[in-house]
This record gives sequence, C-alpha cells and structure tokens, in this order.
Amino acid sequence: MSEQDSLKRTNRFPAEWEVQEKTWLVWPQNTDLDWPGKRESVLWSFAEIVRNLLRFQNVCMLVADSDIAQQAKGILTDAGVFKQSPCFDLEILECATDRSWIRDSGASAVIDSCAELRWINWEFNGWAEFEEHKSDRLIAEFMAEQTSCPVITACRPDDAGAFVMEGGCFDSNGDGVFLVTQECLLSSIKERNPGMRKLDYELAFQKYLGCSKLIWLPYGLCGDDTHGHIDNVARFLDQRTVALPKADISDLENFEKMEANARALKTANDEFGLGLEIVEFALPSAVYYRGQRLAASYLNFYLANGAVLVPTFNDPNDRNALSLFSKIYPQREVIGIYCRDLLVGGGTIHCLTQQQPLPLHRTEFTSV
Repeated sequence: MSEQDSLKRTNRFPAEWEVQEKTWLVWPQNTDLDWPGKRESVLWSFAEIVRNLLRFQNVCMLVADSDIAQQAKGILTDAGVFKQSPCFDLEILECATDRSWIRDSGASAVIDSCAELRWINWEFNGWAEFEEHKSDRLIAEFMAEQTSCPVITACRPDDAGAFVMEGGCFDSNGDGVFLVTQECLLSSIKERNPGMRKLDYELAFQKYLGCSKLIWLPYGLCGDDTHGHIDNVARFLDQRTVALPKADISDLENFEKMEANARALKTANDEFGLGLEIVEFALPSAVYYRGQRLAASYLNFYLANGAVLVPTFNDPNDRNALSLFSKIYPQREVIGIYCRDLLVGGGTIHCLTQQQPLPLHRTEFTSV
C-alpha cells in the first residue's frame, strides 16, 4: 500500500489506557550527554522501569550495538529483571541512537479505519536545540520495519517541508480530543515549525492523528528544557478527565502558569461540547541540579496494561500522588519509580517510553 493510499484511511490515535501490544524503550548509552555524573543511578532507575513493565506487557528495547546490549543485559540481570520469571518478553534490537527519549524521537502509532496499525514519522530536530539527533531521526523507520507496519511521513499542511513534532508535545483521550501548549508549539523559542499557526497545527493533527478538537493551554512547566511539553502539565486520565499540576504559592512562577492553564481548561469542551473534569496533583518541591531548575512532575507517568508507572522524587508529595493515582485507577497497580536522577536529563518515565497499541482493542485494560 502506498503512502498516498494509506492516508486515505481515517487515523485514530489511541488513548494510552487502551490495550498495548508492547512498550518501546532505548537503553541509555551515552549517559554523559543527558545525565552527567549520574550514570549508575540512571541505569538502575531505567532497569526498574524495564523490570516493572515486563510484569504487565512485552517490551522492545533498542541498543546501539552488541557491546551496549551486553552491558544492558548485565545491568538488568543485576537488577533482578530476569530473576522474577517475567510473563512477558523482552526483545533487544540493535539500532543506532543518540539519546533515550523515544517518546519524542520515535514514531507515534495510530489505528486506521481498517483496524490496522500505522506509524507516523515526525521530523525530529533535537528539540530545536541539540545537534546530536541524526541517528534518532531514523528510529521511526526502524520501528516500522521491525513491526512490518506502514509508516507515514508527516508533512506541514502549508507544503513548507517536513512537520516537526515530538510525542511529548501532545496528549489525547483516544476520541479525537488533544491537548497541547502554546509555549511549545507557537513560541519563537526552540521553534519547531516556523510560520505555522494554530489552524495549521489543527489541520496537521486532524490529518495524521484523527484530531477533531485541539485544546491549547498557555504554558509548560518551569525548568522544562523542551519549552513546554504537555506531558508535564496536562494529561487525560479518561475521556473527559484531565490531570493538572497544582503549584504552591511559594513557587510563584509555576503557580501563575498552572493557574492560567487551569482557567483555559475550565472553559474548554470535549468533542461533544461537554466540559472537562479536572484532577489536580500537587507538584513536588522544586528540584535543582548544578543550579538549574528541573521540571519535576507526577504527570510524566506511563499507563501500561494493568499498571501505572509514576515518577517519584523523594518528596513528601510522592505519597499523595501515588494515593491519588490509586483512587483514579483502582484496577491498576500503581508503581512509584524513583526519578530524581533521571530528571537531570530533562524527562522521566513518559519521555522514555512509547506505546504500541493493539489494533483490535479500543477499551481500557482492566485486568491486573
């Protein structure tokens, strides 16, 4: 099937809570690039993500070469990943990469009107900042080859070239409603698509992701080096419920930004014109590393089959966040993963993962 014929089919970007076939990861190979001085702790945290995912679903992990593969297997063994006799498979594939943030560098999966999986290959430009992204730009094609699924190369609706996008830029309820921030997509800082306006993004999201409603929030989180990714500040918990961070007044800059986001969301509607429910998560206390503010947020969680992997930061609010997730998802196991060191690289669990949905399913995974 040609790319042109493939685009004639209607796409739907499934919600993260729908049944997944596997999770894609990239083993951290160049830890000095993203995590200077944090190699051991970062690899341990990453191993914990792998270990817990394997309790619930298959995992496909990319490694740069055979030497990195052996290193990864050794660390995973030390972390007890294979000792637990996982019910699911860990597939390790060799693929050249630059960094581990596959949410942004990898492809995004959609389901077409024939209930078949297709990959959307966004143009990746290293968050309009980093030069080390040439290998990461090839990950999407590799994912498509390994799954024998079509890949669609995203182009700008104004015919001005490739469409730059990252998976952390958007979140969806699976029924065509998407969340994004103006700070990320419309700012001249770390500009992804110069000249593109709101309408252009709405057209592109409609074409490639099946978007029927694009909700714009003003701001991202302070310290976010992506300049406003949505997966730190607003996430769908179900079709009509959105999680938002709540900042303490002592954190004035975040407080004002998150209040503005809340006001924007309170006036927004879903695809049926109905208002959205809001659940607020208190932010952890400000996290700094070498004098730089980091974007610590519990909203960078990942929904796996029957589980919620939640970043924790050795903060008093960790307990509140885990308890709130348990109330929201009583049929899922809520698992805290220590991420204070991972955060040094600019992201945590959601940024490091990319889901591959199971095409024939649309409903939430409810069995643990």
